[in-house]
Amino acid sequence: MLSSHLKGTWRIWSITAFVLFCLAAAGFIAAARQVRHIGIESFRDVRASYRVSDAVLLDRHKEVIHTLRTDLSGRRLEWARLEDVSPSFLETVILAEDRRFPGHHGVDLLAFMSALAHNATRGRLRGASTISMQLAAVIDRDLRPRGTRRGLGQKWRQVIAALALERSWKKDEILEAYINLISYRGELQGVRAASKGLFGKEPSGLTRVESIVRASLITSPNAPRERVAVRSWRLAQRAGMKVARDEVEKATGEALASAYRIGFDASLAPHVARMVLAAGQVMEITTLDGRLQRFAL
Repeated sequence: MLSSHLKGTWRIWSITAFVLFCLAAAGFIAAARQVRHIGIESFRDVRASYRVSDAVLLDRHKEVIHTLRTDLSGRRLEWARLEDVSPSFLETVILAEDRRFPGHHGVDLLAFMSALAHNATRGRLRGASTISMQLAAVIDRDLRPRGTRRGLGQKWRQVIAALALERSWKKDEILEAYINLISYRGELQGVRAASKGLFGKEPSGLTRVESIVRASLITSPNAPRERVAVRSWRLAQRAGMKVARDEVEKATGEALASAYRIGFDASLAPHVARMVLAAGQVMEITTLDGRLQRFAL
């Protein structure tokens, strides 16, 4: 039989858990009522506003003859659809960032309650942001933390925005926008730039181990290589992967040991590119011939 002390402790924990659940549920209901009063950008508008960081000049045969970096705020390549991305990466992202993503409506009450209990008992802050909440903060700059963490008011608005996002977007749209808009390492933004820059591959060609490493970067993109390796190994264990730890560490080292590389630079028509691409075009087809340009240079 349980001692009276254990019974008392269990009763306190039960009451605490019930109170936390009631508070979380009440907050969720209150937030849901506010959703109808706020507007949210459509998936189509967000995707249409996406811009790559490098403009491309094509010759008459549609061959790339020059690339010009037009945005120094981040390195972004073409938008990647979900079908362009390795399924193992999508599964790993959900496992790492929001394992109940397919079933919740923007806020994970169980994760929220767990975070409250963790923060109250251990004195260390742990977040409970879902993929939808993170995406809402990427889309709306006002929801990004001012400093190291968000204030309560800002967190509340983030919850409401996530609920609104889930109400008007499909789950696949949320996941697709998320992997294309978040930062992975340094200036690498979006899944295609991260895949090309860290592994020299298209997003569809990553192995499971490489997917694990890349997903591990989301929480803390610029963490030291050793910390990323540890996080990747733990994530591999959570995913039930039968992989040796040194294989995970090797993949992490290969991805992060040196500066990233994206190798599609072409420089056959610098003067034309500066005149045409600097005006704001992302891609321009010219009457130039790449073969003649190579000969001339």
